[in-house]
Amino acid sequence: MGISFRINRYFIVAWLLPVVIVILTPGVNLLFPQVHYSPDMGGFFERLEGQLSEEQLAQMKEQMPAIHPFWLGLIQGLIAGLTINALFAFGEELGWRGYLLKACQPLGFWKASLFIGVI
Repeated sequence: MGISFRINRYFIVAWLLPVVIVILTPGVNLLFPQVHYSPDMGGFFERLEGQLSEEQLAQMKEQMPAIHPFWLGLIQGLIAGLTINALFAFGEELGWRGYLLKACQPLGFWKASLFIGVI
């Protein structure tokens, strides 16, 4: 048992599963009666009308990215998943699987896994 950086199918699944979730999320949301699809983010700006002035709202609309927020979030998620998030995940894996799992090995795999899962 050790750290392996070989690319395998689990790396690919872990990287692409969030893409599938992001793509399915709007469809699942539309199953609820009060949810409506608004590609221009009209509902978002409606919620901000009472909190921001008209000038602030107009400025915010002008500063909206040219790329749709859905695609922007998807791209950012894929990049952050491989870079920033990987740093924190590495620390977690090093602690839980690198240290704690080895310390709990006398309990056996299932008891150690359950104990670590509870923690």
